[in-house]
Amino acid sequence: PPFLMSFPIGNISGLYSVAASLLRGKRVVLLDRFSVGAWRDFVIRYRPKGFAQRRPNGSDWIYNLQGVRRVLYRLPELLGQSAILVCEGEKDVDRAWSLTIPATTNSAGASGKWPPEYTQQLTAAGVRKAAVIPDNDAPGRTHAHAVAQSLHAGGIEVRVVPLPGVPVSGDLSDFLDRQTKDD
Repeated sequence: PPFLMSFPIGNISGLYSVAASLLRGKRVVLLDRFSVGAWRDFVIRYRPKGFAQRRPNGSDWIYNLQGVRRVLYRLPELLGQSAILVCEGEKDVDRAWSLTIPATTNSAGASGKWPPEYTQQLTAAGVRKAAVIPDNDAPGRTHAHAVAQSLHAGGIEVRVVPLPGVPVSGDLSDFLDRQTKDD
């Protein structure tokens, strides 16, 4: 059976380094809360890399999100932020926040959809500008452009910002790992 770690709210960035060192070689499941208020749905991250989504059904779980109101990751913290990053995963969002850069992501990253409700959530939070940071692969670029189109249609000034020097399938965290204080 996998080792289970549950983080019901807030920043889970420290988990990635702690889990790697404590649980080397073991299968790990991480539960991330992706909603506001009650526990509505979870993104489960498996190590090695894999994801599933589920929602509560009384005392059991249903592995789909039908009927669940989806909320952007760390949405409450975006209230009053006029400019943000949109990344392709919770790890990158938490990394941006660790540098005091407001950021969010949608459930399921590049394989997920960006419905108009997500753009509405951002405009309601006060976001006026967004930089979309794609992962360095075809799905990441396709998703970034879809997000940018939705944000633009919703009145948010947006730019897609591919990061230089990032390896294939690399992301914001890979980019930041290669930087120094002088960069």
